[in-house]
Parts: sequence; structure tokens; C-alpha cells
Amino acid sequence: MMLGLLLLLCDIELPTGAYICVRTFVLAEFMASLEWKIHCYLWPANNAVWWLRLDLLALVYGGVILVMALLERWCNPQGARTVITGHELLVADIMGICVFALSNLSFYFKGTPFSGQYASEIHNIRTFVDLCGVTMLVAYHLQRGQNLARQEIAAMQRILENQYAQYRMSRDSIEMINREYNHFGRRKQKDARVKLVIRRNPDDMQRRKELVEHPFGTIKWYDGAHYFLCRGKEKVSAEIALSFLNYNLRRAINILGVGALVAHFNRRKLENRG
Repeated sequence: MMLGLLLLLCDIELPTGAYICVRTFVLAEFMASLEWKIHCYLWPANNAVWWLRLDLLALVYGGVILVMALLERWCNPQGARTVITGHELLVADIMGICVFALSNLSFYFKGTPFSGQYASEIHNIRTFVDLCGVTMLVAYHLQRGQNLARQEIAAMQRILENQYAQYRMSRDSIEMINREYNHFGRRKQKDARVKLVIRRNPDDMQRRKELVEHPFGTIKWYDGAHYFLCRGKEKVSAEIALSFLNYNLRRAINILGVGALVAHFNRRKLENRG
């Protein structure tokens, strides 16, 4: 019921609501056992008037809730949103189940090392076990917050390191361009810009080595075209066009086969006539 109210009235996720319910349940167990222990100590014969009982109840519950509110405010920075993962909820559930089982063990089993035979012993066991459970959950919540803070600091440190590396790269690139321009003139400035593009995009250079340089290497080494036989722009363009035509035909034959390539050419021929 409390989980349903939390999900209905608060903007939280299901694991976060269940985590809050576990902590609240253990805290309520501790407040009830502490109030009853003090009540039995002050009035062993249970003869106190109703308004004294009510005052004690308000004092114990109010004091414990106030202390827990101060601890919660200290653990969680102002404005921070608590988001609980499934693993964190599982750990809190195990703690809550163990605390509840040990604190109420004396009501069901009398012969265990953790059970009491008398009412005072049972009240002592319940109070101290519930106190330990509240302490463990508070310590776990505090440790969880510290781990999140360390993770955020580490992430911010990585961001700052990446930004500083980009700044160093930009500064070195600007210095390289200025040095090339001042010493060697306009042409070297253009070369420096090409170097800058290559330096900023190493993945593109690797992709170029895999895709673009393969045809040139094949033509140069396997076809023996180490240099151009013709001179002049038009003749060299025709020579390189024939070389690449040879490369493309050979690659198409290796991939498709002669029969499929001839059939494709015939089909295209018929399409052009039509």
C-alpha cells in the first residue's frame, strides 16, 4: 500500500519506491520496539495514564524521525535525485529481511541461540537488532552516495582530460600551420592544412588505406604500371582510364564470373535499344 502511494504521488521509479519502503519498514520496526522498551522500563506494571503514553510515543517517534531526517539530508545533497538500481534494491531487501527475521525470531522459535525466553530479553533483542538494521541501511545508503559521487568525479575528470587533449591538439595544429606558413609560404600552408585534416581524422585515413589505395597498389604492382608511358594531361588521363577499366573488369569477373558479367552486358544492351 505504501509503495502504491509513493508511485502514485511521487515521481519515482519502482526500484526507488521499493528501496524507500524497505528502509521505512525497518525504521518503523526500530521506533516501535524502542518506544515499547522505554514504556516497559518507565511503567513496569503498565499503569501509566493515556496522555503520558501518548507523550512518550510522540517523543520517541518524533526524535527518531528528526535524527533520520538530518542524516538523510546529510547523505543526499540538496536537489539530488535518488535513482536505485535493481542490484542496490536486492541488497537492501536482503538486509531488511534478515533484520525482520532476527528481531522477531523469539516469537516463533524459543530454542535458538538468538531467541529469548523472557519478555525483557525479547524486547532487548528486537531493539538492538532493529537498531543494527537501521544503522546498516544508513551506512549502505551513505556508501552508495559516496560511490556515485566518485563515479561522477571520475566522469568529469575524463571529460576535462578529453577537452584538454582537444585543446592541446588544436594549439599544436595552429602552431604547425603558422610555422609552415611563415617559413615556407602559401604552398606549405596548404600542405599543413592537409596534415591537420589527416591528424584530426585518423579513422578516415585508415578507411582510405583499405578502400582507395587498394586499386592503385594492384595496378602498380600486379599490372607493372610503375610509371606512365604517355606524356601530357590528355594522354595520361586516357592511359589511367584504360588501367582502371582493366582493373574493374578483372574485379567484376572475379566477383560475378564471366557468364554473369556477359549476361549483364547483354541485358543492358537490350534495355538501351528499347
